[in-house]
Amino acid sequence: MDYKILTSGRLSSDFKLFIKNYYPDIEIVEAKKDDEIESLLPEVNTIAGFNFLKDQDVSKIKWIHAFGAGVDSYLKLKTLNPDVIITRTTGDLGKQMGEFCLTYILAEVKKIFPIYDNQRKTTWQQIPASSLSDLNVLILGTGSIGMGVAQQLNDQVNKVIGLNRSGSPVDPFHETCSWETLSKIQDVHVVISALPSTPGTAAILDESFFQLFNDIIFINVGRGDAVDENVLLKVINLGQVKKAILDVFPEEPLPKDSKLWNSEKVLVSPHQSGLTTIDDVSKSFELAFKAIKNGGRNSLFVDLEKGY
Repeated sequence: MDYKILTSGRLSSDFKLFIKNYYPDIEIVEAKKDDEIESLLPEVNTIAGFNFLKDQDVSKIKWIHAFGAGVDSYLKLKTLNPDVIITRTTGDLGKQMGEFCLTYILAEVKKIFPIYDNQRKTTWQQIPASSLSDLNVLILGTGSIGMGVAQQLNDQVNKVIGLNRSGSPVDPFHETCSWETLSKIQDVHVVISALPSTPGTAAILDESFFQLFNDIIFINVGRGDAVDENVLLKVINLGQVKKAILDVFPEEPLPKDSKLWNSEKVLVSPHQSGLTTIDDVSKSFELAFKAIKNGGRNSLFVDLEKGY
């Protein structure tokens, strides 16, 4: 099969240059304006980029290479070919997100925010801090992102526990559990969601989930629709969550009238815990393209039924 790629949006110019330099046999076109997408789409069979499509007909597209780890926006396209191949970009995103999580966990346990508040008030007051080595961290999702986060934490904290559908062991987690055995996990201090967006994970972090914990730090670097805003604010008020660090939201940008902005126990981050680079894109594209050419699959290939 001969590939002709349409790319657009952030990193598209860099990606086009990469293709021309390393894959000169592949034809690639770049839509620099939204109104160019409609005219260029019928000429191609491959899409590469963050999702820049809306209601266009994509039924003739054979391969989509997403520039991010999440592909839920592509899966929602109404005219998606059921036989389409979708691959994604991972690269160093897990490492970046792990560093993001480590930064804010440290800020919380070392009382950075209260110390800064005291500085602004010219208050000299020592605030007792705790240690990373005392913490048990539960990571929801043991895919590439969850694994990347675990790698950054597992030598710093007491225990890193991974949650997946089967509960099967995954390196580098110290132990794993399933949704069915989650209630048996004791003494969790930090919960990190690295869940993808699928029909099965929408609003899965409900009140009954948070009732399993008390006074935890909750971090979401997965997808925003895993938890409802009102549920989160309620469990914060109940004391089940003492601090929420949120990098993703069901609607982005976060609406200005959201109550999350003004909650003293919520930190809003504008979806930047892991920003894709052209190196991430090019490395993932190479691995995916090689697998396709050889008739194989790898961890970058999306199971359309599972959604990840």
